[in-house]
Amino acid sequence: MSWAGCISLSLLTVVAVLSAVVAVLSSAAVSLAAGPQATGSDPAALALLGADVSGASLSPGQGASANVAAETALSVGQTFDVLGMMSRSEFEALAPRDHSWFVFVPVADAQSGRGLAFQLHHLNEADIELLADAADGSWDTLTPIEAMLVAEGKSASEERRYYQQLFDQYALELEKQTTGVTSDLMKTRLVFDFLHQRVLRSRYDLNRSSLAASLDQGVFNCVSATVLFNCFAERVGLRTAGLETTGHAKSRVLYDNGFLDIETTCTRWSLLPDRFQMLETHTVARPVSADGSGVTLATGSLSETFVPASGNAEDDLTPSAAANSVALPKTGELTQPELPQGVAHGMKKKVMRQINAVGLTATIYYNRGVDFSQAGRFEEALDSYIKAIQLDPHNKTILGNLKATLNNWAINLAAKSKNFPVSIRLAECGLELDPEFEQFKTNLPIFYQHWISELEKEKRFEEADYLTEIFRSRFGK
Repeated sequence: MSWAGCISLSLLTVVAVLSAVVAVLSSAAVSLAAGPQATGSDPAALALLGADVSGASLSPGQGASANVAAETALSVGQTFDVLGMMSRSEFEALAPRDHSWFVFVPVADAQSGRGLAFQLHHLNEADIELLADAADGSWDTLTPIEAMLVAEGKSASEERRYYQQLFDQYALELEKQTTGVTSDLMKTRLVFDFLHQRVLRSRYDLNRSSLAASLDQGVFNCVSATVLFNCFAERVGLRTAGLETTGHAKSRVLYDNGFLDIETTCTRWSLLPDRFQMLETHTVARPVSADGSGVTLATGSLSETFVPASGNAEDDLTPSAAANSVALPKTGELTQPELPQGVAHGMKKKVMRQINAVGLTATIYYNRGVDFSQAGRFEEALDSYIKAIQLDPHNKTILGNLKATLNNWAINLAAKSKNFPVSIRLAECGLELDPEFEQFKTNLPIFYQHWISELEKEKRFEEADYLTEIFRSRFGK
């Protein structure tokens, strides 16, 4: 799993294999699924055509207009609703119902104060406790270990208690080893050695962002190793933060006169890229700015390589031709998001952002989102990204994947289910969130074109004509 070295795939290379999408959309007609039959005179009714496919449905909002998406709430399966665009004050006036939670995702133009609102449904008690506890940006009722376990899906309190106790047993051992040690630098090394000699004894696994697996089996990646290092370090009196970028996560130990960054997936202290800065000179690195941001990722053999689905980093880091397409032919291809420039050998600098324990928990949700996306489980992927962005609203990687998932799910629904109304609504939600996201702008008219074509093939000419009028009014074609 990569936090793109440890976050399996960033910005969703998931549907880099959606050539099947184009094939399906360009193939012989498949009739729209049975849904409310519109007469062509009511735009809201027209938008409901085929909308019950794949567990997704559109609920008409007040004042439906030709721009159906702007006036409707999108209910997707059982997991969440897209409530639409609203101001921050409107969002804060919403009253959550039982087992639900509202999340506000600011638009690209943050100064507008507007954002896309989601309502998460059917949350368990653990999810609600986590989201409520994280609201002030720190863990107060949950321990960081408990929060991470909830994020990875351990909702049963007995299971979380087991792993918390296992961590506490390890922490007691470490506390004994550090008794009497007054040097924070020496404590840092003792924590590092203890982590890899006593806990992470098995192997590095890119796809395992799981504290449970780390504590039980000793398997780790940069996310789980960073979380455990920070938790152990805090237990012996050190101050820590996390560092994240598109492609990696690691730890930062904060001292009175500076900080030291720790590559937690490195298993030997003597090989730490930044070790020489403090061990030989007995000094620590000084922050570039007050919060320590702006430090670049050390290069060399320890930097993690972005591993795309095909295993061919060089090929998969090249954006596809479809991603740059601007042509909108009637049978035009649907575009997919460009692939990310992940952490790879030869990429010498990567600015890392300092985050706290709540932000580190967001990386667990993020990684689950990537896993779901890879499996084509877009609803669950979006649910994970929405939770992640609630915990770390300034994380551009999470926001980018959320937008890419909206796009890829829309493509999937159009191609496999001919569910053009929901595809259109998803694309319009994405455009509301980021009007400059190129794939939304390119795909939206294509969804309309394919929907019109399907209606014509079914000889539903009145509906096709009406939809054509909407298409021309919107896109000037």
